[in-house]
Amino acid sequence: MVDTKIINLVKKYLNVLSLKGIFISKAFVYGRQTNGTATGESDIDLMLVSPMFAEDTDKYAPALWLSTRNVSYKIRTTDLTSVKKVSKSWKYLF
Repeated sequence: MVDTKIINLVKKYLNVLSLKGIFISKAFVYGRQTNGTATGESDIDLMLVSPMFAEDTDKYAPALWLSTRNVSYKIRTTDLTSVKKVSKSWKYLF
């Protein structure tokens, strides 16, 4: 299970993206935050899904990265246009 503190950081990050006009249809946390091995220094691995990324992923990459500074430097994003198969280790949040 993902810690409530991490969930709140992700919600805040998604809100920042929304204010910048970046619509996220799904968000998944994966990695150490989901398997119980996270420490205080662990990154927050976040997979973002949006149809907007189909237009031009490079167009949104800077905004995704820069927006982490408004919330937490620990957030690391991967962006996709869609998810065909979800790994059991991914924790669907939104």
